[in-house]
Parts: sequence; structure tokens; C-alpha cells
Amino acid sequence: MTKYSVVQKFKDKETGKIYDIGDSYPANSKKARIKELLDDDHEGRDSRLSGKAIISEIEDTSNTPKTKKATKKEVKADDDTTRD
Repeated sequence: MTKYSVVQKFKDKETGKIYDIGDSYPANSKKARIKELLDDDHEGRDSRLSGKAIISEIEDTSNTPKTKKATKKEVKADDDTTRD
């Protein structure tokens, strides 16, 4: 699932909620609203927020497979300290 992070503090005109830099923006918002916030500018945006995106897409790493921790048996087998 795509996730979004706030890069400029703003008050959402649709919900009235204030978002600070670093906050997560809900990915289940309307696609058109997300597009407006990802764009550098759109009609009705406060001039102080013009020229830059308000949110950015962040990579979702929750689907990345976790590395398996080696068992004691595997660690012992990998140990190269043999006696001659």
C-alpha cells in the first residue's frame, strides 16, 4: 500500500486537520486530493505553499521479507574453527 508523508505544514481544507512536517497523510483519501497535494501547485492553494509539493510518497517496506535469524546449529556449522 502506498503511504504519504507531510513535507510542508498545512491545514487540510477538506477536514480542517492541521498536519505537521513528518506526519502521515491518509492513503485512503480521495485520489484527486492526494494528486493536488503531490503537485507543486493547484488552484486555491495558499501562496505560501505554492511551488512545492505538500506531501510526498514514501516507500512501503512492510512487504519486504524479513531476514531469517540463524539458528545455533547453523552458526556452529558455519564456524570455521576446526582442530587438526
